[in-house]
Amino acid sequence: MNVPEDILNLIFEAIQPLSLKQHQCNVPQLQQRYIWLLPMAAVSRSWRQACLRHLYRILIIEINSETASSNIPALLEIGQEELARQVCVWVHGPESILPEKLHEELQRAKLFATAWLNVDTLHVWQQSQNMVNLQHSSQIAKGEWEQLNTDLSISLPSLRQISLDDLSSHDAYGHLWLNQLINEHMAGPYRLTSLRVFSDTPPRLQHPIQITRLHIDGVTFSRPLAPTWLRIQAECLRELTLGSVSPQSLWDLFTSTREQLVFEQLRSLRLVFFWTSRFVPRARNAIVFDSDSSDSSSDDYELPAACGFMASRYGQPKFPQLQSLELRRFAGDLPQFLTLFAGSPPYRSQLQSLVLAGLKTELPAHLDLALFPHLQSLDVRLVDYIREDDQLYLTDLLTQAFGSAPSHLSRLSLSINFDQIPEFQFPSLMPFDQSLRSLKLVMEIEVGDLLQLLQRLPAIDFLIVEDIEMSPVTSLALLVQRLRDMESLSPVSLSLTQLHTLLANSRNPHAYYALLLFVVCRLPQLYLLRVPEDAVVLLNKAVKTLVSAGIAANRAPHLQHLRVLPWAL
Repeated sequence: MNVPEDILNLIFEAIQPLSLKQHQCNVPQLQQRYIWLLPMAAVSRSWRQACLRHLYRILIIEINSETASSNIPALLEIGQEELARQVCVWVHGPESILPEKLHEELQRAKLFATAWLNVDTLHVWQQSQNMVNLQHSSQIAKGEWEQLNTDLSISLPSLRQISLDDLSSHDAYGHLWLNQLINEHMAGPYRLTSLRVFSDTPPRLQHPIQITRLHIDGVTFSRPLAPTWLRIQAECLRELTLGSVSPQSLWDLFTSTREQLVFEQLRSLRLVFFWTSRFVPRARNAIVFDSDSSDSSSDDYELPAACGFMASRYGQPKFPQLQSLELRRFAGDLPQFLTLFAGSPPYRSQLQSLVLAGLKTELPAHLDLALFPHLQSLDVRLVDYIREDDQLYLTDLLTQAFGSAPSHLSRLSLSINFDQIPEFQFPSLMPFDQSLRSLKLVMEIEVGDLLQLLQRLPAIDFLIVEDIEMSPVTSLALLVQRLRDMESLSPVSLSLTQLHTLLANSRNPHAYYALLLFVVCRLPQLYLLRVPEDAVVLLNKAVKTLVSAGIAANRAPHLQHLRVLPWAL
């Protein structure tokens, strides 16, 4: 079959099981990603080569306390090492992270058998729940870590992206065990463009480098070190994620007029706070140093009034090009913190996407999003349960947040956890009603309430709802009969094209027959329905039965083209 290889690649990407398309930090799942391709490799030589590119694009190494498994030997056997683009190492158990053991298993997996010239990405996941026995091992393991890093550097000379998901080795060894490799790739012709690490920062971050994507979890901003490396990175960073940071330290760092920390190229900023203590922002222009700082100066620095309101309070705007902002679990004055990203004349906020996630105590009802005139996408996630006595708070939050957002807001995601089915009506307001295109409800909702909500949202295109309460339809035959008996099916939405639902509290297949009858058949533009994987076959069979019985053509023609696929966020 003479199909161009680039077309074959597109075909394989399109028909790959969607439940496996998500990137999962789990080697067994990565191994299963491409098993479905093996039969296609027998079609022809060109198909085989296209399949091989998918099968060996990711080099997989799984290490545990007893053995290691890998797909590298099979790739070396066919002699096509140039197919590899990524290396994924999954390490289980505290013994496996010992340098001698890790080096031995990587060698057994054939990672060091050649130089992988086309591999530009390295992911390492260390899953160890108990590192107590490895504490205070830094001196013993130092030489062994150096040898391991040296061999990795020789085998992976072209790395541009490194991700080390390891929360334990810093506690055990006093440093990240990939620091040497990371430092070597912060300069030279193959310098890193993306770095993701936990609990520590490699020493070379204190020198001028060109990393554009940086993700650090568990970092502490102890001055004077933190301002040094952040100032260096600020000029070139385009994506920055900081996890488990202190809100007080971050506030002081961003608002300091002395540091003049300006992220000129930053487009995406993600801040994740897991601190329970609240804080009070420092006074205007106050420079407060941590206790371990050698500089105890607290002079105030006045700025010219021409710089505008924000400049007079916080100095020059820190994020002039920021387009995407995500704040999770901010335990403080969130409205005031958001003003850091608002800008003021002659600077205007360019923010287009905003994600706010937290407890009810962390997301105040008086949010004012008029600060962001270019906002197009808003995602509000309440992570704790909304109970009956919280409904006034929820109404105020939606009214204030969505009511103050720009009228051209086109994407809205709302995540709510109700502990029971509430007597709750969404407030009628702009742009929630007229411009909303995307909605996510982590809740159980009555089918009548859902249909009424859809009628109020003329632009809705994408809907995720966790569960829908409906009267059961006890058999496929009854579904066919009830649809035949209906005189007409009035549509409830002429715009919705995608629906995702778990039907989380429904344990029998009758719920899915009811979903077709009460919801799907009344959505004439729907072409994609996502449900749990074990319900896909049942629903596809029901849809085919309705089509073959001639009911779809008369009652719901869109069922002839409906795709039912596994749930995938």
